[in-house]
Amino acid sequence: MFTYNMANKMESSKTKLISMTDYRPPGKQVSKIYDAVQRKIKSTGFDLFNYKKVFADLETRKLIREGRTIGCFYIESPGMRSLLRRTNCETFEMLTAVSSIIRPGVAESGMMKEFIERHKDPKRRKYLIPKMKEILGETYGVMIYQEDVIKVAHHIVGLTLEEADLLRRAMSGKMRSHKAMQMLSERFFSCCKEKNYSETVSQALWKQIESFAGYAFCKAHSASFALLSFQVAYLKAHYPAEFMAGVLNNGGGYYSTAVYITEAQRLGLKLLLPDVNRSLYGYVGKDQEIRIGFIAIKNFEESSAETIVDERNE
Repeated sequence: MFTYNMANKMESSKTKLISMTDYRPPGKQVSKIYDAVQRKIKSTGFDLFNYKKVFADLETRKLIREGRTIGCFYIESPGMRSLLRRTNCETFEMLTAVSSIIRPGVAESGMMKEFIERHKDPKRRKYLIPKMKEILGETYGVMIYQEDVIKVAHHIVGLTLEEADLLRRAMSGKMRSHKAMQMLSERFFSCCKEKNYSETVSQALWKQIESFAGYAFCKAHSASFALLSFQVAYLKAHYPAEFMAGVLNNGGGYYSTAVYITEAQRLGLKLLLPDVNRSLYGYVGKDQEIRIGFIAIKNFEESSAETIVDERNE
């Protein structure tokens, strides 16, 4: 029997069959960056997990708002950096929304464009049904999270919560039964008719929900990504040398090592060549300098680097 604190490894699609949570850790890249910076953080006494201070930090907010996020978890792609600038994103709440609207299901449906326009122009913030303002006011009446589909289908259309969740799964491409999809569609429009919604309103609601034919995030997923992105952006804003050394030690991320080297130079950091008397295996950042490690030398094994370092320390 599974209990609430048990963990198991299995295919993502199978977790829902036994009501388990599908958890996907972000990978080693973030931990390597933190490892490279943690000594510096401890020396300053700053608590990276004091989220209130991280979210309020002006340098971090400016870095995100201007899209200077190369090397930052999830928000370093050209498309995301452009989106950060277009939305003037500088708060955790907006970064959570932006982390979701970049996904294919929202972006390709036109909902991303609509969200941006409504964000910039309050006059565009119109709701198909007045009640939608209560449940989608935070996102200006645009469905951008998986939960939004459930809220609209249940509170606005009148489907049961079970039917609403089935509809969400169907629109996410997780239901392969054409017959079941047809039944949900008929049920949806039948409920709209019972609510006396016009055909135009009913079709518009259905079209918005159809935007989730691609992959959209649940809000908790977006929020967890936004939180991690904000923390990493704080590290870049305040400890650029240590941060970029950590990024380079990943051996590339979204971009190649060459791009991250260029970014380090753009930040005004001085790159020091590998030195048998000073280098470690990986890149090391300190103050405004990055010492290139033996890792950058082709075919140089980590064990050889360890031998050199051991000899130096004797």
